[in-house]
Amino acid sequence: MKFFLIVIITLFSVTAKSEVFECKEHDAWPDDKKFSSEIEVMGKDKNIRAKVKSLSLSEPWPLVSACDQPKLGSDLIGYEEAGEIKLSLASGKECGFMLFLSKSVEKPSMLSPRKNYKVFGHSPYLAACHAL
Repeated sequence: MKFFLIVIITLFSVTAKSEVFECKEHDAWPDDKKFSSEIEVMGKDKNIRAKVKSLSLSEPWPLVSACDQPKLGSDLIGYEEAGEIKLSLASGKECGFMLFLSKSVEKPSMLSPRKNYKVFGHSPYLAACHAL
């Protein structure tokens, strides 16, 4: 019974700390690829989870279908560092994407395709994000 109570309290505390970010195209970066999205972020510091609630890309995704692709309902994990939340899928696949979610609208958030863990290989999709 005590374990069950701890699990319920933990789930409630994670849910209570969720924040929704809205990302939109920004006129300051007219020549770049763009994305629009709504992302729910839960947790803080080194233990962050996120869920993609909506997503739109200005250009088709550049990586092959065998790689992870951002899509609705994607569950992401990551951490926060220097005013930026760094997120990716926990699938274990080498090719996929990283989402660099900036907490400042002056600095672009980036959805970056990556060919492997060390090489991105494609230009990122940019957006201005803010917490709702």
